[in-house]
Amino acid sequence: MIKKLKTIGLSLLPIFAFVLIMHFFVQRIETEVFVNFFIGCGILIIGQVVFLTGIENSIEPMGEFIGNSVNNNRRFYVYVIFAIVFGIVSTIAEPDMQVFSSTVVVAGYNVNKFIFLLVAGVGVGTFIALALVRVAIKFSFNLTLFFAYLVVFVIAIFAGDEALSLGLDVGANTTGVVTSPFLLALGVSVASITSSNRVKDEDGFGFIALSSVGPVLAIGILMLFVSKGGAKVGVGDSLNPLWLETLLDVTLSVIPLVVVFFIFEALVIKISKQEKKKLLFGSFITFVGFYLFLFGINFGLGDMGVALGAILRGLDPAVVSVICALLGFLIVFSEPSVRILADKIEEATNRNLRSPLVLTAIAISVMLAMVLCVVRIVYDFSIWWYVGIIYGLAFLLMLVTPKLFVSIAFDSSGVATGTMTVAFLFPIIAGLSGSVSGGFGTIAILCMMPIIVMEILGVIYRIVVSVDNRKTAKILLSLSRTEDQFSNVGKLKSRHEQLMGR
Repeated sequence: MIKKLKTIGLSLLPIFAFVLIMHFFVQRIETEVFVNFFIGCGILIIGQVVFLTGIENSIEPMGEFIGNSVNNNRRFYVYVIFAIVFGIVSTIAEPDMQVFSSTVVVAGYNVNKFIFLLVAGVGVGTFIALALVRVAIKFSFNLTLFFAYLVVFVIAIFAGDEALSLGLDVGANTTGVVTSPFLLALGVSVASITSSNRVKDEDGFGFIALSSVGPVLAIGILMLFVSKGGAKVGVGDSLNPLWLETLLDVTLSVIPLVVVFFIFEALVIKISKQEKKKLLFGSFITFVGFYLFLFGINFGLGDMGVALGAILRGLDPAVVSVICALLGFLIVFSEPSVRILADKIEEATNRNLRSPLVLTAIAISVMLAMVLCVVRIVYDFSIWWYVGIIYGLAFLLMLVTPKLFVSIAFDSSGVATGTMTVAFLFPIIAGLSGSVSGGFGTIAILCMMPIIVMEILGVIYRIVVSVDNRKTAKILLSLSRTEDQFSNVGKLKSRHEQLMGR
């Protein structure tokens, strides 16, 4: 825990430095916002350490228990039903969605907010179930993803640009710090049982990627059946004090997931009482840590983001691009879900790809995405330009990228934009544009770039491994020839002794 505290604390130091530089050398930030930011970050650091410790002892083991039980239960449809229920519950309760919905309220369409979240949840659950079925029948992940996005883009053509931006934003928010660890653990466990040794690592990833597509498709379909008044957004104000609002959010985030798991456990898995106690205690630690984490974010980060965005609005676009790129790079290192994914990738590649390298690659992708967000605001580009170019390139790179890295790339897309991104980077872009609606689609763009960067990393990884294999083959061949030479010497010596004996 001390190591985590040190790592997380150090990861936020560059952000602290950035805020201090902006405050003292560019423009003074309001005192209350300035002080609340540092208090909130202090609470956030402690909360994140406790939260990650709780995740390791609750959410991840839950996913492993469910995944490992597939082999002992022939009623596969039970897991499909659980996946749909889990998707609905986790989407409504996901902290990223909590932060996003407290900042941005969907308006302009004649649809109730709860119905909106429910539809998104059905999309997530359906595609988690699809991911399970895909692994069970050993269908290609690349083809599954390609056809899923093809349907999404066809629906988006009829639903409109605003519906596509809205769906992509929601899709990015549905796989956060609670959902991602569970899906990663579930995917690895299911793949280890249902897949061969050659493909189990490939099948272990991809659950997050597919579950992120579901809400995009679901929201697109929903927008076809509601009256369109233009997708607008507005700041949501709560009547409850912050501590109570955060408590309600965390309760809805953790408790439903734990309840659903234990209902499933009682009906299907049947784990020991000792394991139940460990999971309950881990869930309690997760609850406490997540409360501190979310409270710290709500207390200081959102207002600071808006203030920084307003300051950036008065600067030269080139300077703004550099500043936003730096922020995008730094914010990734404070995202819990990104760290969890990086650790899983390190395990899947037998430590050939270390966690810090994966974190850096994702950070570079978010950095580039922030520049694209600034360019979009300055030149008022349509979201379709980004979708067409980035996803087009991503699907082309599939042809040369190792299958494992295709799954990893799209999973990285799902976790690159976490709670910190929604609470800090989104308000900055919104403040830069001059309105909250101007930031609409930002999270979608931040989700796209990690796909490209991770696929390129996969191509590089394949080249490096290929070169190492050739070197190893040459060494083995050299040893083999040496052995043959010694073998021939022995034969010649034996023949010489025979001749001398005559």
